Amino acid sequence: MPYMSDPIIESSAIRHAPNLAGNQHHSEKFSMSEYSQKTTIPEADKQSMSPSPHKNDTITGTPLTGRNIGNRGAQELAQFIQTGNNSDTALFLSQNQIGDTGAQALFKALQQDKSVKHLILARNSITSFATAALADLLKVNHEIGWLVLSKNKLADAGISDIGQGLKYNTSIKHLVVDDNKISDKGLGSLLENIKEHPSLKSLVLSQNKITDAALPALISYLKTNKCLKKLDLTSNQLSLEAKQTLRESIQHKPGFILYL
Repeated sequence: MPYMSDPIIESSAIRHAPNLAGNQHHSEKFSMSEYSQKTTIPEADKQSMSPSPHKNDTITGTPLTGRNIGNRGAQELAQFIQTGNNSDTALFLSQNQIGDTGAQALFKALQQDKSVKHLILARNSITSFATAALADLLKVNHEIGWLVLSKNKLADAGISDIGQGLKYNTSIKHLVVDDNKISDKGLGSLLENIKEHPSLKSLVLSQNKITDAALPALISYLKTNKCLKKLDLTSNQLSLEAKQTLRESIQHKPGFILYL
């Protein structure tokens, strides 16, 4: 994650659990530009994301990206969150080998948290063993807006669990699940559960195993859902004919952006 030069707000998690980040008591800044090419956020949403009045596209959070905190570190962070003293708006936990046990602890801890708006968990070897806990989180937590699970091992069972959670969720705006071995079956389950989701604006499904067999479910979803503004299906297994059919299916949705 890139660091920004804007004024820094100290991370409450690091302040109270400094051993998670060694001697670096500064707060990490997350630039939305990493995802904004395919998930551009409206200006009003940017303002609601930021914990400070500065006009920029950054938010502050726990500086733990790529620090190999592992399962044990994730559980320690979960214990801190459960104290009710967390004030971070984002948890940057990508590339930490948190695994399923660590992820489950975090998902459970976040059920009652009202501060975290952005949960970034890319590259953590998270599988479907942890997604039932994530579904439980999504059902009761209506604060998290960004959920980034890129390059994990969710597969069809995992994304189906997430869909079950999203069916009762009203806050997720951006779901990023690229490179997770999701096939047509898992996609169909997800789309069925989010067809009437009230807040999801962008869905990133690139680098999965989606084929032409998913076309009916995709077209039905695009016809039914009124909220989604961006859909990324790049680097899947869609034929040229399927891609053209999808392009034609969004002609009734002015301003909709489809990446194929």
